[in-house]
Amino acid sequence: MKEDITFLFKNTKFPYLWFSQIFSQITINMMNYLLLIRLYENTNSTLAISFLWVSYSLPVILIGPVAYAMVDILDRRKVLIATNFFQAMLVFFYAIYARSFVFGAYGIAFFYSLLNQFYVPSESSSITSLVERKYLPQANGLFFVTQQLSLILGFALASVINNFIGFDLSLYVCAAFLFIGFISVTFLPKMKFSEKQKGDVENGIISFFQSIYSGYKYIRTNKNIFITLAVLISVQIMYSIIVISVPTISETLLDVPAKLSGVFLVIPAGIGSMLGAIYIPMFLKNKWRKRRLVETSLLVIATLLFTETFLIYYLPAVARLIISGVIILFIGVFFTGILIPSQTFLQENTSDEYKGRIFGNMWFITTIATVIPVIFYGFFTELFGIKLVLASISFACLTMYYFSKRDNLKFFEYEKNKS
Repeated sequence: MKEDITFLFKNTKFPYLWFSQIFSQITINMMNYLLLIRLYENTNSTLAISFLWVSYSLPVILIGPVAYAMVDILDRRKVLIATNFFQAMLVFFYAIYARSFVFGAYGIAFFYSLLNQFYVPSESSSITSLVERKYLPQANGLFFVTQQLSLILGFALASVINNFIGFDLSLYVCAAFLFIGFISVTFLPKMKFSEKQKGDVENGIISFFQSIYSGYKYIRTNKNIFITLAVLISVQIMYSIIVISVPTISETLLDVPAKLSGVFLVIPAGIGSMLGAIYIPMFLKNKWRKRRLVETSLLVIATLLFTETFLIYYLPAVARLIISGVIILFIGVFFTGILIPSQTFLQENTSDEYKGRIFGNMWFITTIATVIPVIFYGFFTELFGIKLVLASISFACLTMYYFSKRDNLKFFEYEKNKS
């Protein structure tokens, strides 16, 4: 394993792509945090933050399929160079005028995400051009670890520098990181697929939606796949709602300023997710059934959320922050206790013919599925407060647990390959 990683860094152009990913991932997480806190501090509104989420999501729906098709006929090196450069310029010029335009955060989120629709598929598809097939697991594993660590590092950096140098200068740091990513990808070789006919973009878009439709028909006729996919999407919706609620949770439940929410909420959750990614596969390997892991995780998350919502506030300040950090960490662990068994089940039991159609398009389907609930819960929080929102998520977890137990659901037991 160590020799394989060494080969990636000594004998390929892969490190240039990886450096770009590092700075891109850190920046997107820093931007998410900075814009989220900026809006909350100026509006004190969860609804305002929910529309920030929508601003990020709209480009996925509007341009995602087009970008998905166009990447296959463009030089991916040029796409990576252009997107990094324009994202850096976008953030730089926003930093100049950010003080005057609070709600410019929606515009920057929209256009940054728009460029990302071209960057992300170009980045992921470039790995196969830069790395030999036998080293792909190591390269993809490195990208996954970087993605997870960037969440922690991005929010931690943004929280610290925002407190020390302020919002405007923090944006300049983000622009600098993107410019480093831009320089890194200039060292990549040309990466263009074979020449295609002019109609390939149109055909690619049609193929994209056809794959979604055929995947839908397959899911509809397979109850086990349908329920498992519904669990995954439900968890993603819960995650999205909790993310937009982070500043409110920080001030209401922890009595901590919103600008420190990254330190006390997001970092523990990120560490928990990393620990879950390490230890949950071990439980599966040691013959824990997927259904048992999912049910246990649902019950634990419901209990921990209830504790965080209704009991933690009454503890002394120091104890409150410490115990809350531990609770959030374990919520992160058990969220992966739902995600990993569910994804593993889908991978094991989905027909090879449909795997690409389901997993390749899940980002698109999940984004559409989260938009309306995020807006609804933004309104809901404004009207009834964050405690009722978190209580409803806790109740949703208990409901899924109850029906799984009551009906003795078999959707994690009906497997081609017994785990």
